[in-house]
Amino acid sequence: MKKAKVLFHANAAAAYVSGLYSGINRVTFELLQAISMEKDLPFEFEIFTQGLKNRKKLLNNFNLKYHHIFTPNNSFFPQIYEYIPIRESFFKYDLFHIPHNFEYCFNPEKCLVTVHDMLMFVRKNDFPISKFIEQSKKLPKLLNASKGIITCSESSKADIEKYLNISPTRIKVIPWGVRHEIFFPREKSAGNNEQLKRLNINYPYFLSVSCGTDRKNTFILIKAFLHFSKQAPKNHLVLVWPKAPPEVRDYIIHNNLGNYIHCIDHVDDRILAILYNEATALLFPSKYEGFGLPVLESLACGTPVIVGNNSSLPEVAGDAGIYINNVDDTKEWEEKMEESENGKLKVPYIINKGIDHAKKFTWNKNANLTMDVYKSLI
Repeated sequence: MKKAKVLFHANAAAAYVSGLYSGINRVTFELLQAISMEKDLPFEFEIFTQGLKNRKKLLNNFNLKYHHIFTPNNSFFPQIYEYIPIRESFFKYDLFHIPHNFEYCFNPEKCLVTVHDMLMFVRKNDFPISKFIEQSKKLPKLLNASKGIITCSESSKADIEKYLNISPTRIKVIPWGVRHEIFFPREKSAGNNEQLKRLNINYPYFLSVSCGTDRKNTFILIKAFLHFSKQAPKNHLVLVWPKAPPEVRDYIIHNNLGNYIHCIDHVDDRILAILYNEATALLFPSKYEGFGLPVLESLACGTPVIVGNNSSLPEVAGDAGIYINNVDDTKEWEEKMEESENGKLKVPYIINKGIDHAKKFTWNKNANLTMDVYKSLI
């Protein structure tokens, strides 16, 4: 008997390979990598990209049958897929997996859609009104007609149900994973790590990654650190934020924080794991997350996480997280920095809790649960 065919839209994974490190790009890459390691799949599994110039980089990572459609690289052409069955005619698939929230489709009833978050609906003022209006019409139509929906947290599931009126029985929660072969506890180097020396980091520090001024809320940390710095602390603040906006840099300089707050470029996973391990704590002030991968990676490295008590973050950090009730309250952040600085937190207990909690999350588990959904739908 001929096997059913799953076609996987891999543009987000290709973007990650090319250096675009968004959460969705990374998660799509990790899922594909885990699936590509599986042998004797009970279905055909093929990947597809469209309109990419550097698609060859993707081929070097996966031993999978691969298709590409050459299309104009603009925001308007993909809409043609809603009216002309181009993919359906070329690839004859039984299930089309869209892993990046939305796609134009001629046959949505053959689609499985991964919706990672409801950011555009929860924080619609962060987006152009025209984009919100379009998505509020198109996304419910796609999801209601689709074969199934995957999301990464119970929080996102509740948001999909709330904002799009989708039955919760149609939504499968499959948490993201962590690469434990990279993100694991290491013995601290007491400032002697060669990789950190190359980044000019030779001091104790709090770490923040996935930085930004809107929902990522990093400016709050900087304002809190301004008050904290008056205690002449031993810990600095390291931000993985290569393009901090001018107003942020000006604020740091104007308040004489240049010797305490340091912005560094994006780093690869190997260096990121070292940054997590050497940090006194990860500070994660985000106002909304569909999941929150840096929180999980930091816990896996045995580093305490101070995180907002909102959206999906209590699911990701579990009982290993140190929670901020109001992420916009600089006083709360200052207090947690002070507690961490002066050893008032039960650090060994928190570290062990975090390591044990992170072990529950793997990309193999994520891939196996995703493939179970494939099998149930085809």
